[in-house]
Amino acid sequence: MLNEAQFHGAKRLTDSHFRFYWTLSLAMLFIAAVTVVYETIQRFFSDPTFIAKNESIDTSIQFPTVLICPEVSYPGHKIDKFISKINFPPSLNVSYIKGVLQQFSAFVSPDVVFNQEDLEKVQELLDFNNLDIHHAGLLLTPSCEETLLREMRENTIHVQNKGVYVDRLGFNNGLTIAVNQKEVDLANIDLLYKWVAIATGQHYVDITVNGTPISPGEEFWVGYSTLVMQVSDDAVSLSADQRKCRMAHEPLQYFPLYHKYYFILSSKLKRYKTALKSYCLLECEMRRTMKQCQCLKVVHPNIRGVPLCRANRLDCAKRASVSFAMNECNCPPTCNVEKDDSLLSTYQLMANSHTYDRFYEDLDLEQVSTVRVFVEKRNKKILQRRSYFNCFNLFSQLGGVFNVFFGCSILTMLELLLLASRAMRFCINKYRNI
Repeated sequence: MLNEAQFHGAKRLTDSHFRFYWTLSLAMLFIAAVTVVYETIQRFFSDPTFIAKNESIDTSIQFPTVLICPEVSYPGHKIDKFISKINFPPSLNVSYIKGVLQQFSAFVSPDVVFNQEDLEKVQELLDFNNLDIHHAGLLLTPSCEETLLREMRENTIHVQNKGVYVDRLGFNNGLTIAVNQKEVDLANIDLLYKWVAIATGQHYVDITVNGTPISPGEEFWVGYSTLVMQVSDDAVSLSADQRKCRMAHEPLQYFPLYHKYYFILSSKLKRYKTALKSYCLLECEMRRTMKQCQCLKVVHPNIRGVPLCRANRLDCAKRASVSFAMNECNCPPTCNVEKDDSLLSTYQLMANSHTYDRFYEDLDLEQVSTVRVFVEKRNKKILQRRSYFNCFNLFSQLGGVFNVFFGCSILTMLELLLLASRAMRFCINKYRNI
């Protein structure tokens, strides 16, 4: 059979004078061929090659939603109603609890200043009434319906859900907002404005984490642009590590969907809407908080067997927070989504300087903040990613790589396997006969 084998050096194996040298040489070449093939496959799976196609189109861009977001605080009427419905232990009195109850918002907002001893007293009151942190926070916080109805009733506000498309671009055209920053009594209002964030009309922003704080006497210019990332079908078939992005349907440990952004389904638009805080980043923060503090924040989803962070763990939970601006977690972007990009610039408002814009007339420039939001350009950049080297290309190259060293085809490999099996069977039968 060796005389009929279709690979180089097969006939030499039949000659007893050359069998040892040719067997050793062919074995070394075979090992080298297998090693090169293995390295080629490993390189394909660990460091794939892509073709990136940049394309720019002129299209109508929807003006982003501008959010002037509040600091978490509890109105006086909610505090009075809460205190009237609970029982007090002998060690606590109404006036003390009423004076420190605003600090309770530290459980949901990391920027609230609190005293640990005061919060422990509030928790003692909640334990006495069999109330948990989440339920107590709901009792103290006005609902969205209450706040909107009050604003609409007092200020005659008409709410419309309508996208605005812009045709005039640049910093001279856009939305200008003045925010009153005068000190007020937190107990008598529903909202104290202090954060600004922008997103598309489909986005929601977690202002306690990724908003930009507004300071009195300053002007904020925010330039908005978008970048579309598209992944072709051949790149979708690759693994997440190869694509460098994740598909939305890929599950996480605590969430059924992977997404760089939250998913919200709109029945009117019949399409998925996205929001700015990542499921992946939230899950990463949950794991860090559980590992470092053995608890979860109030804003985290509940996990069976994991308690909520109490007052003595709030500082630890704050240190375990994940920054949205840093790559602290392995959270690649979602494939085939539109990425928002904004550029923030800050300028000092000079109270004694002459202003050339009527917008600034009658404004106390030391007590207000102004926000200018504009679309930088109509040109939308699209980045399309295609796989340059796929499984078919890999398979077609392996034969050539193998032939460089060993010089055989797939049929020859099958023939070698047949020879090996027959040789093994011959040796086994010979051993049994002995």
